Amino acid sequence: MSYRQETENDGSGRPFDEPPSIYPTSTSGAATENDASPATSAMTQASGLSSSHSDALAASHYTSEAHQTDGTSTQLSISSLHPPPVTAKSLSELDIPQIVNNPKLRHDVGFDPNLHFRPNLDGEKGQRKKQQNDAYWVALCDELKRYSALDGHCGDDGHERFACDDDWTPKKIPAVFEAIREILKTLVPERDHPSIDQNIDVPLIMQQLKRDVLDVYRLSVWMGQLLKGHCAPMRDVWVDKMVEKIERGTKDRCTGLLVDGLKSLFGILETMKLDVANHQIRNLRVMLIADTVDFEQNYFGKKIRDGRLDIRSIGLWYLESITSDPGAKASPPVALFLKTLVHTLMPRSSGKFPTSFVFDFERLDHLRAELREVTCLKVCYTLFLRVLLKLKCRRDADMSVIQALRSHILVILGSDGFEEREERWNQKSGRVALEIVRFALEFTGSSQQQLDKGLVDDSQNFLSSHVRHDSSVFQVLEGNVENEVLKLTVEHVELFSKCSPLTVADRWVFPARSDRIRTHWKDVIPSIAKRIARIGHLHWQVWGPLVYIQP
Repeated sequence: MSYRQETENDGSGRPFDEPPSIYPTSTSGAATENDASPATSAMTQASGLSSSHSDALAASHYTSEAHQTDGTSTQLSISSLHPPPVTAKSLSELDIPQIVNNPKLRHDVGFDPNLHFRPNLDGEKGQRKKQQNDAYWVALCDELKRYSALDGHCGDDGHERFACDDDWTPKKIPAVFEAIREILKTLVPERDHPSIDQNIDVPLIMQQLKRDVLDVYRLSVWMGQLLKGHCAPMRDVWVDKMVEKIERGTKDRCTGLLVDGLKSLFGILETMKLDVANHQIRNLRVMLIADTVDFEQNYFGKKIRDGRLDIRSIGLWYLESITSDPGAKASPPVALFLKTLVHTLMPRSSGKFPTSFVFDFERLDHLRAELREVTCLKVCYTLFLRVLLKLKCRRDADMSVIQALRSHILVILGSDGFEEREERWNQKSGRVALEIVRFALEFTGSSQQQLDKGLVDDSQNFLSSHVRHDSSVFQVLEGNVENEVLKLTVEHVELFSKCSPLTVADRWVFPARSDRIRTHWKDVIPSIAKRIARIGHLHWQVWGPLVYIQP
């Protein structure tokens, strides 16, 4: 559920930052009350909730494989042994104490004003979890058929009835009702808890279900009224459909429809919890951003003091520019840091970012891919001018022509993820070169019906050779990009240093995903530099006193 976060590795063989149950389940690096800054402690206390901290919230139990009960209990409840896809335990990851003590979320909220939680069913793990969820509901349906007389094939209508062994005890059915009861209690005021306990008396429900006297429809109507009293009005239609499914399942004595209704109910409960959590993030955003630097310094500082974070590699990464550039010592420390940051981002650099950038690895990967694309596009423009020269065209290509050519090239490359797109520069260089030749002929107004094979072959060879990192043409153009990006990045950081954290977050929004085709070419490099500056500015504020600037 969530808020997608990728777990990074610090080279020690274990994830550096581990969410409680969504990705890895270890909490060995969990923040404690001593880790939290004073403002964080104040927020937690103001919430009126207990302080159960974790390293990162990430998503939810949706990608975890195990569910554990509270360690203080000596007995395992039925719901903990046979949990439905959504439980009160998994949803507890969306509580205020978890949010305000989640370093990854707090870091990201300053970059994305629209940050919100959502069910995490992305990728292979997400698909496996979805399959597990579907299998659970099928198993619940089978268990209901075996235990109750609800199914149309199990009544007094002459059909064969499932044999119900007196020694057999259902596991999933009581777990489902226990989960519903516990989740409801987290969503409604305490004054409604007695009503919940009265209406969802699990032992009584199990007896009534076995004897075919449980009024499931009445229970669903009561639940629908309770949910409508506390959920957003936009969810009312969903609640009505849930009640309708359960009503039809009861009237038609169809277990499948009844389970579909229960499945919808859990979807509603999950969504209500997400709505509450997302509302809390919006309300806490200003405080979280204002306290980001102090929180991260306390968080990482404790890891350093406890010996759980090796700062040597971080310091060596920073000092690399000093040793490689004799004049670097004369530069201000922040300028040296930004130079190292931009240089590491360039495609030809095989260097990896140190663990201190753990919360920005995904953003940095995207920026590196964008810088490679910018350089490859400059190679394309070089080829375009080369073709014009061979066609003996003296007409100048203005910015509108370059923008049009860029759009054509990006359409050929497609809009897939950055990793796939990098491969496509190699795979589709032939098609791109052909389009450049065709575009050049159109630009010159040539009436040539067939493309010159020699010109096409030469263009394809040129492009395939020079979109590679080891190409001299690529390296020269990349160096130009690096100088331009560094200059703009330094200017932005100087501007950010004069503003409050909230002003920086609100005025210079970090886009989650850039629209490559619609973005004008003249705005591409400034946009990249601004985003590098956002990362660099916050990173320097946190890590400068911790590592880079030692007294």
